[in-house]
Amino acid sequence: MTNEDMKAVTLELNAIGYDVGSAGDAIRNIADCMGPSLCEYAVMDTPRLKYFMTKHYIDDIQYPRFPFKIKTKMSGCPNDCGKALLHGDIGIIGVFRDLPKVNNERLLEWIKLGGDIQRVLDRCPTDAMVWDGKGLEIDPDRCVRCMYCINRIPAIKPGDDRGVAITAGGKMKGKYGPMKGKVVFPFVKVTPPDYNELVEAYNRILQVYDENGRKKERIGDMIQRLGFDKFLELCGVEPMPMHFSSPRRNTFYHWSEEELAGGVR
Repeated sequence: MTNEDMKAVTLELNAIGYDVGSAGDAIRNIADCMGPSLCEYAVMDTPRLKYFMTKHYIDDIQYPRFPFKIKTKMSGCPNDCGKALLHGDIGIIGVFRDLPKVNNERLLEWIKLGGDIQRVLDRCPTDAMVWDGKGLEIDPDRCVRCMYCINRIPAIKPGDDRGVAITAGGKMKGKYGPMKGKVVFPFVKVTPPDYNELVEAYNRILQVYDENGRKKERIGDMIQRLGFDKFLELCGVEPMPMHFSSPRRNTFYHWSEEELAGGVR
């Protein structure tokens, strides 16, 4: 069956009330967590965004045109219950840029009822919190908004400067096996009803994949082949600290002779 034949069949099915998709080398059905309809930690309305994305990209869901399938996963907060980072060729994860909000009055009540504040302080991965017995302070330069303190203490909530991080390359199968997604856009505003900033960022990844992906090559495998530096360049994204998985181990890695006074010896 040709694409033209498929379009005719799809239109007939749509006319009688049936939707078509998602299979083949297309955007697959978008998976999401329940977001604010169930979870108090959600910083993004995942069901609403999923509905918008499905309608906006319905043609790419119904009519395959990409090198291979594209699985999009959404999670309403950095806890990533939707497994966007691990399973999503493109992941959309709710994040916040300002500090977590601390209600010190409620925090004191939690401690009186048996809450172990010292345990939380000790397990903060970046040692970003200081407790003086009356109030909790969070160091803005150390805090990475990992959600640990928010998950452990009811008196701490996510901040108000909210958006999404967009990742690419997550998958469980493919040429190079399982891969964890990489952050491409660390923070993108989600503004209904058109979500223009999100759509622009999402489209950049689609375009790079459409133009550079090989047949039956997942996005993560393409990034592995091209190199993450090149992928960011093609997406029009300037490298920043959030793109690094770990600190540089070789100080000369990625340096050219022109960048070094006297050259490499």
